[in-house]
Amino acid sequence: MTTFVARTRKQVIDENFEAFQQILPQILIAHHGKVALLRDRRVDDVFGTATEAIREGKQRYPDKMFSIQTVEHEKPAYLGWFSHNS
Repeated sequence: MTTFVARTRKQVIDENFEAFQQILPQILIAHHGKVALLRDRRVDDVFGTATEAIREGKQRYPDKMFSIQTVEHEKPAYLGWFSHNS
């Protein structure tokens, strides 16, 4: 029997942030200053502004199980809960 464990939004955001930190060096040059939309521990898309990323995230994922991160040097801002509850 398979047991399904629902993840909380905080868990999803934390997992996305961990994955983002690992791939940041690979996307930094091409997307510096832009905003990444993350879902399921991967970068789904990159946008010019946080507003665009949030709008698209809400449209693509009505369950709001996504997060966003600014593509910046080594210490990206942890936007956490705010990232999709605006």
